[in-house]
Amino acid sequence: MNKFGFQPLFSFSSEHVHYVEIIVRGGLGNQLFCLHHAYKQILLGNRVSFNLLAYRGKKKEIRQYSLSQIIDLQCRGILISNHKLVSQIYVVSRIINKLQGRFLASSNDRISGDIISVIPLSFNRSIHIGYFQKITSSTVDLAALEMLKSDVCRRLDTNKKLRTLAVHIRLGDYLSTSHSLHGIISMDSIQKEIFRICATTEIDSIIIFTDSPDLVDPSFFYVKGIQVSIDSSQTVYDLMLNMLSCTHLIAANSTFSLWAGLLGNYEEFVIPDKWCKDCTSELLGLEWLKRYEADLSV
Repeated sequence: MNKFGFQPLFSFSSEHVHYVEIIVRGGLGNQLFCLHHAYKQILLGNRVSFNLLAYRGKKKEIRQYSLSQIIDLQCRGILISNHKLVSQIYVVSRIINKLQGRFLASSNDRISGDIISVIPLSFNRSIHIGYFQKITSSTVDLAALEMLKSDVCRRLDTNKKLRTLAVHIRLGDYLSTSHSLHGIISMDSIQKEIFRICATTEIDSIIIFTDSPDLVDPSFFYVKGIQVSIDSSQTVYDLMLNMLSCTHLIAANSTFSLWAGLLGNYEEFVIPDKWCKDCTSELLGLEWLKRYEADLSV
């Protein structure tokens, strides 16, 4: 039995160890979900490595691997896969994952597009691919979340510096046809939630965090006597730090601000009640989080 109270499914003797290679994809928010899945595997007694082939080649300019900036994976024994078959495993896993998404019935308990595939390589090795966007109230899920928060917060400063409301407005690739299933939270929904928080809480300033500052008019969110500005962070790391420095957070339907809320000790943290056009944020689990009413457009 380990220190978290779990009896591992596999011991760490060489003949019984199960090796899990996780295909990591997406931006920092999705990477953190993959990290949470890795911690669950560790709690179950498995050894974990990350396959980072998604961040090589042409796409590396769009989605960068950012976990290394906020956590030392080696503190939990997570390795980066560098064996001879790493490229082939990545390609085959992506193909299998896409085929499962196309031909198997969609799951009613997962976020749209989050197809999870467990691909056995041998009796003691398997590949896990997916976005793993669900955290329940199970003992192992919560223990993995606490481990992750503890490890990440060693590098990230989560101390509050200002009585500031952080507001995440996600546009960016959500505006494209290929990502339109996400939907965009209406400005009216965000404005309504800003007004509610400012009416009940002492707020000195509001900071808008957005990937499309040219499309957001900060004056639309003006509350009498409260300064409204748009964050100008140039890196994902700085963006996360600045968001964590605020005392309140209104998240978008985005894994980035969702994880900022899970990592930061906010006085109030709310996520939208809808996550994609065809599903609510209840599919994320996280039932203890507060939701606000969000209308999705586009």
